[in-house]
Amino acid sequence: MTHQTPPRPTIQLFAPDRARSAAERLGRADYSYHFVMKYFLPVMRDLGPVEFVDQKDLAGSAADQFLFVPPHALPRHVGERAVPVFAWEYDTIPTDEWRGDEYNDWRRALAGTRAAITHSEYAQKALQRSLPADYPVWSIPAPLWDVYSPLRQGASSTSVRLSYSGWLLDSWQMGLSSDFRFDQPTFVTRDCDVELSGIVYTTVVNPDDGRKGWGETLSAFIYAFHDNSDATLVIKVVHHDPVRAGHIICDLLARAAPYACRVVVIFGYLEDDHMRSLIRVSDFVVNSSRGEGQCLPLMEFMSAGVPAISPDHTAMAEYVDASNAFIVRSHRIRTHWPHDPRLIMRCFTYTIDWGSLRDGFVSSWQVVTTDSSGYQTMGESASRALERYCSQAIARDRITTVLEYLG
Repeated sequence: MTHQTPPRPTIQLFAPDRARSAAERLGRADYSYHFVMKYFLPVMRDLGPVEFVDQKDLAGSAADQFLFVPPHALPRHVGERAVPVFAWEYDTIPTDEWRGDEYNDWRRALAGTRAAITHSEYAQKALQRSLPADYPVWSIPAPLWDVYSPLRQGASSTSVRLSYSGWLLDSWQMGLSSDFRFDQPTFVTRDCDVELSGIVYTTVVNPDDGRKGWGETLSAFIYAFHDNSDATLVIKVVHHDPVRAGHIICDLLARAAPYACRVVVIFGYLEDDHMRSLIRVSDFVVNSSRGEGQCLPLMEFMSAGVPAISPDHTAMAEYVDASNAFIVRSHRIRTHWPHDPRLIMRCFTYTIDWGSLRDGFVSSWQVVTTDSSGYQTMGESASRALERYCSQAIARDRITTVLEYLG
């Protein structure tokens, strides 16, 4: 008698505003959750049939539900096997109510779920400090290494041309190499085209998010390469409002003029091929943030073998080290939970040492221009570190454990 393997149960995936396109989500509140879900999707499909559901379909479901949303934004009614998947970058979790919403106390929000998944051991420990001892929390970063690691196999580009819909600021075209007086650009969506060459540093930021410290990246780059026309900083902007984002960045660009180094600001959604081209032409990826729940851009570039200039705190401590990055020194300071309007200092974040960031630019230039084997070794180390952190194999093993726990 032949025994048939029972069908695997359906896995339900939920993220808010799923109807928006990737371009429409950029820079909106919790926009990254859709991108995280995209990276989890191939692994989930390996483990069972996958169904995307809307909020109205969650209540009463007996399926395994993975909800890509922070705890305070969880739907009020979920299935009995619901597991939120979210990023966190602080050493404590919200344990207060405010504005009459009990879900602002994450202990209450998570009480209606079976388990939780976050993306770093740093966040995992923060949750475990405040949640019941028998409530399981797994650390599973977005499994993206397999997507970007093949880029390391090809020859890196010496120049690329990117085409996209959005707007573009180029310090050379604005006249900032010689004069700080220029006509104010109009930040309207149009077809843009830019060629990148030389030694390229890339950072991906939301200019409205002060936690990312991108202003320090810009000023340290200009200070380090003030008279060096071969150095280019690409600022890939992630924001939903083109006019607001443009004015914020344009103001800082003009304040530092004149300078010979080049700053290129890209606003607009880069299709996959163009994003891969940007990664290929980038010699270093730069991060100067005060904390990261995992940092998708840093993970993507480093998976492809791009060394970093970055601090090694919060989630980044698990994959950034001296073998694959120029470490930016940092130290802890008190702050508030980012969505707490009371601004009560209840957790810690990190502030970076600006001089260390500037020195990282200077030292990285020396390596990439005079020590090709050393630079190659850093890139290889970056990709290996991300394989250990966020490969599909790692995620598959841990998600299997979660599904076994759910029963």
